[in-house]
Amino acid sequence: MAFKSKIDPNEISSMTFKEYFGLLKKEIKKAEKFGNTNIVVLSDFHFACGHIGTMMVLGKHSGIISKWYKKIKKERKKENDFARGNCYFKIADDGDTTLHIALEDGKGKPDKMKKNGKNLFKKLGFSPNIFKGEFLEDVEGVLSEQELATMDEEADKMNDDKKLGFLSKKYRKAFEKISNEVIPALKNKESINLYCLEVAKDAYVAGQSFIDRFDEVSQKEQDRYEVMREKIVANMSDLEKVVAKVKQLLMASADINIDIESVIEDLADKKSIIDNQINQLDPMLKSYLELN
Repeated sequence: MAFKSKIDPNEISSMTFKEYFGLLKKEIKKAEKFGNTNIVVLSDFHFACGHIGTMMVLGKHSGIISKWYKKIKKERKKENDFARGNCYFKIADDGDTTLHIALEDGKGKPDKMKKNGKNLFKKLGFSPNIFKGEFLEDVEGVLSEQELATMDEEADKMNDDKKLGFLSKKYRKAFEKISNEVIPALKNKESINLYCLEVAKDAYVAGQSFIDRFDEVSQKEQDRYEVMREKIVANMSDLEKVVAKVKQLLMASADINIDIESVIEDLADKKSIIDNQINQLDPMLKSYLELN
């Protein structure tokens, strides 16, 4: 599912920095769940309150955002402070979050975006890493924190009362499928399907399950499987990248562009209209509809 912004970029110039930040903060929380998304950044944006600084619009580069970006490319030729690209959020072991932004189009300068956005990024609680160049083809193994947490929970359930020998076999079988089926499919992108995603996730979950269980067994059993653990630990980063890459290709091939929240709101609006229409019906007909 592609992240779609609910902010109309054409309206931001009439907002104060405080008003814009309030909306952006909500958008950021939603965008983090998607792992990576499109972004447009301006380093010298004039807000209605007089504040001049970095402004970002996150969301799929289509529709309103696409038209708006084409317009500002013409209007801001003198400023040359704009750029479009992709971004993703990465949480470090110490809990700090870095917002990585790869600028693929436009004249905006990364250093100026960071300098003019110092207050913005501080209020958001992020360290910015803004650079020019295409977004990494492998998406650097980018999965949302929610997706990783879900797989880790599955791994935790799997290792309950299981022996390392059982978990070791499960991992080896899953890794064999990765090597013989998923990796070849990644080279031939047209072969990617949902089965590949399930296999990739199974391998990651099996590996994490083994690692978690290893810390819970006796020293004697640890000594027996120490070499296996080292192999699995060394592969976990690559397994995460495989899951992310398969997911990326599936989304691209399906061209998924569904905003679930908008769908729910539309359904609610339609229900309200139908309810009002029923209330205006003849009382006898209304009673019949309610009974049937």
